[in-house]
Parts: sequence; C-alpha cells; structure tokens
Amino acid sequence: MATVSQRVKQALVGCGKKQIELADHFGISRQAMSNKFSRDSWSADELAKVAAFVGGELVIEMPDGQRIVVDPPKTEEGPNAV
Repeated sequence: MATVSQRVKQALVGCGKKQIELADHFGISRQAMSNKFSRDSWSADELAKVAAFVGGELVIEMPDGQRIVVDPPKTEEGPNAV
C-alpha cells in the first residue's frame, strides 16, 4: 500500500510539477517540504491544498456515491499574507 507521500508524488508527476514548486505554493522551504515527504505528515488541509495545486480536489466518497469535497484553507491576499 502506498504512503500518502507516495500518492502526493504520483499526483505531482501526473501533472508535471515538482516538489520545489509545491514548496513554493505552500510558502515553505525546499528542506521543510522534503521533511514533510520523509515524515509522511500531511493534514487534510494540506492534502486539499495539494489537490488544488495539481488541478484536482480532495474528496471523501461515501458508499452511496455521495461526495464530500474537502476545500483547501482560504488564504489572505496582500503584502502580509502567509
């Protein structure tokens, strides 16, 4: 069974993006992103952010077909945005 980090890497490869681009999108250093991959530590908000970055969405699909979309966290825009 693939780890979450392996799945994130598959998503990046599938859309032709690199880990450093994901780090930039997250606003963290290359080393911090590398640590996240090696520790396999991803929150639901982070996975939703990854999904949006690759042009997808994070979805919980119920047995009856109902789909629950986990939206990425809203970020502030402007000079003091994090």
